[in-house]
Amino acid sequence: IELSHGEGSPYFEWSLGRTLGAGSFGTVRAATHRKSGVRCACKVLCRSLIAKHGDAEMALERELSVMHNMAHRIAEAPIVRLMQMQDYGDLRLLFLEPLCDGNL
Repeated sequence: IELSHGEGSPYFEWSLGRTLGAGSFGTVRAATHRKSGVRCACKVLCRSLIAKHGDAEMALERELSVMHNMAHRIAEAPIVRLMQMQDYGDLRLLFLEPLCDGNL
């Protein structure tokens, strides 16, 4: 993957760290916001792989919708909150607030 670090690139705003896990459509990596120092988990998904599996594409859209709706309804609920989403080339990056107080 060619990573441009110019403005508009998620890598300009975020520093991606070690891989926390991997699945069929991408990986989850530790991430730190460059300006604020806020840490989170970043789900890095390959959009072309997801598009080949219609059920997976619908499930992802449903998951994003639920995260968005729940974040506005129940501020203190122990759910993963979507902090930011960015499409970059063939990648969809989901920056997720961690639920634990430990190290990512």
